[in-house]
Amino acid sequence: MPMQAPEAAARELRRAVDLLGLVGGYLPSNVNARYLDAPEFSPVFEAATDLDVPLFVHPSNPPARERMADYELAVVAGYLFDTTLNIFHMIFGGLLDRYPTLRISRRMGQHACTSAVGSSVFRRQTASTE
Repeated sequence: MPMQAPEAAARELRRAVDLLGLVGGYLPSNVNARYLDAPEFSPVFEAATDLDVPLFVHPSNPPARERMADYELAVVAGYLFDTTLNIFHMIFGGLLDRYPTLRISRRMGQHACTSAVGSSVFRRQTASTE
């Protein structure tokens, strides 16, 4: 979907599901270094929830990719961390609260995310009470 133009992406998702019979959509983990909890992407999530279809999030160009050129670090670590950061943005940015029926699947990030969520939630709660 053309995520750099969210309204067009939402129309394309509706067209793909309604006319072509597709059963979901594909999203990059970031769009020009903007994570998916950014308000401009709301039309896509509204369309997905209206259609009741899942969205698959796949790693995209991680920020600072040029610093990971040695040893293929973008592939080895960059995608994992970018997807994990995107998941954290979805959680802490309130995306999943705004769209409680939204179904998301992701390619990478579950391991790093799972081990860090408890620590992050604790730190966020602690910081808000100080």
